[in-house]
Amino acid sequence: MTSAYNIHVFFSDDTYFYIEISENIWKGNGSTFNGIIPTNGYHPLWALTLSVFGEWLSGEVSTLLFVRGLSYLIYGCGVFIVYRYVRNSDENLFISVALFPISLLLAYTGSTGSEAFLSFFSISLVLLLFLNQKEEGGWIQHAIFGASLGIMMLSRLDNVFLAGFICIFSLRRVGIKAVAKYILFASMLVIPYLIYNIFQFGHLTPISGFLKSSFPVVGPNVGGMSPIHTLLVVGILVLLPVFLWCAEDTKFRDSILALSAASIVQYGYFFAFGKAASWYWYAVLASLTAGLLTGWITSAAVRRFRQSADNVWLRKGVALLLGGLIYTAVASKALEPKHPMRIAAEKFDQVAPPNSVVYVDDWPGQMSFYTDCRVIAADGLTNDFSYLDRIKKPRRFFNDVGVDFITISSTGMTNTVKISNKSESVHNISIGMFKNYKKIYKYNTGNIRLYRKFNLPGEETLEVWSRN
Repeated sequence: MTSAYNIHVFFSDDTYFYIEISENIWKGNGSTFNGIIPTNGYHPLWALTLSVFGEWLSGEVSTLLFVRGLSYLIYGCGVFIVYRYVRNSDENLFISVALFPISLLLAYTGSTGSEAFLSFFSISLVLLLFLNQKEEGGWIQHAIFGASLGIMMLSRLDNVFLAGFICIFSLRRVGIKAVAKYILFASMLVIPYLIYNIFQFGHLTPISGFLKSSFPVVGPNVGGMSPIHTLLVVGILVLLPVFLWCAEDTKFRDSILALSAASIVQYGYFFAFGKAASWYWYAVLASLTAGLLTGWITSAAVRRFRQSADNVWLRKGVALLLGGLIYTAVASKALEPKHPMRIAAEKFDQVAPPNSVVYVDDWPGQMSFYTDCRVIAADGLTNDFSYLDRIKKPRRFFNDVGVDFITISSTGMTNTVKISNKSESVHNISIGMFKNYKKIYKYNTGNIRLYRKFNLPGEETLEVWSRN
């Protein structure tokens, strides 16, 4: 369905972070995006998974095809697990309706290559194991469930909200001793990662999470919340009372309650403490929850008001319709043109000396993947915590890391680098830190010159300034 030309449309810029970091891990360069500055700005399990297959991350098109195939394979396993999770219900109809939101979210929003697919798989696995909980289960059963919670949190760190609610609802079902074992085995996976962060980077959480969150200071992220994410959470709030009124299966009800509570709290956290846009892949948990609620209510309504003979054709019709809509979404996505930054990166790659160090104001993933340059992101998401202090003295930082070029895109964010032309040899750089939007550091960079200016589709531009 997709050619070598347009497969990139299924990848957001952030997904290239994982490809570049995982390739460096596999090559033995350590956890780094550019081979210069170490970083922990990613969810660990997906990066480690890709690094296992580092040999397949060297080519351009072959890498994207492999990552996309691996993502869909993981998603397929998650779909099978969700099917097992709802197998005692009106399966065909339920599974079709329930998986539609998550399928559309993952297929159409450029989430391919991100941690979203692995997060979906791990959440599905936890749900299935939750249904099969037994108080009298031995250490092996408790270890498996605890490990699944740990895997889920490592696949996406804010899945900790779901892990917490799963443990709360497990107290009534299996008792405090079993839950304590869950926490023990989950901690055996998560705590080493946290210790690694502290000793290697001096901070408990990844730098990306630190920069995107104002916790514990509340700062409502009114304009940054994804409309899709908001719509899904509103849907959960509307559908949950209907589900609770109809649901009789205690096991299924508890798992849906845990999902719903975690989705609402997760969204509330993003809203209260978020300092960046809430992207589509943040909504995996809410999408699955809304889908399961919709699927259960739809299936229950059909069973109540239709004859079983009619249900067969209805189920097949719904499955065919939703499958067709997903296919259409994927097909239409494949027709999108190249991203302007990919075009800019390919043009810049033709004129830039190999192994150049480029400081970019935005879109570092594509600039790194489609060039032979080493890319440093101004926003700090793929750097380390020391960068936040070092960049306060830009000239010293640029000299220390050997920056050759600085890029300025017309789509660049206002909280990264901007250059204003004061004279032929003196320019003023204003660097706004994610840590504090209002604090701007100004520094005279000295002799820099305009190296190239690329005109891109949609009246966008990319300026490349040389420091040599």
